Amino acid sequence: MIYKYPDDFINKIMCGDCLEVMKYIPNSSIDLVVTSPPYNIGIDYKSGWDSDRLTIIQYKEFSKKYMETIYRIIKQDGRFCLNIGYRLCTIVERSGMDYIEILNIAKEIGFKLRETIVWIKTRERENPQSFCGANTAWGSWLSASNPICRSFFEFIFIFYKEHIGKQSKGESTMTKKEFIEYTQNAWYFSAETNRLHPAPFPKELPMRCIKLLSYKDDIVLDPFVGWGTTAVVAKELYRQYIGIDNNSDYCEIARKRINSITGKLF
Repeated sequence: MIYKYPDDFINKIMCGDCLEVMKYIPNSSIDLVVTSPPYNIGIDYKSGWDSDRLTIIQYKEFSKKYMETIYRIIKQDGRFCLNIGYRLCTIVERSGMDYIEILNIAKEIGFKLRETIVWIKTRERENPQSFCGANTAWGSWLSASNPICRSFFEFIFIFYKEHIGKQSKGESTMTKKEFIEYTQNAWYFSAETNRLHPAPFPKELPMRCIKLLSYKDDIVLDPFVGWGTTAVVAKELYRQYIGIDNNSDYCEIARKRINSITGKLF
């Protein structure tokens, strides 16, 4: 299928392989990318292919391809927020890979690391130790044999392309209180509990990224939009959005969520 930019993209949820769809997005046209790609840990995304059971070599190649495309299409002062876990590729090869290898790929492409934010998954803002997640983990019990730490956090890496600062003026939509909170590099908020999608992130995550790193009317892209959270938040915050996912059911859910906000189904 051939797409025409901007008519087929702006304020649309597009169903297809993001690598194919993004080919039609012009160079240096996107203000902000906020996304969380598959972690390759065996989640069934019902996408019609074994998208979360790649070998480490395949996953690295996949990561390089989508990040090269993001690098091409973001503006010279564009930002790229990448939400990933500490460990990746653990389903096919037990040793897996860690986030450092993803950072190295991004840097090889040309991205510059602006910030590293640790998202602590806590049930209660007033009690940061009330972690979301299991109270136990596989491994040795009460023994140094093979203890395994439980994971209560994820990373949000913020990259930029060329200019660390925005080169044009725009309208911010943050309050003073939000700015003070969002500019801390540890964020405390809950994980998403709604499971219409197998690996959703909460609205709080893209909301903070979008408010902190973009202006009103900027174009926000999520190439792994799932059931539409980034696009929904972008619309609520008066940004333009582009969402891409290869599962038609999730795309339809995303459109309906956006429709419930705007009264118009894109």
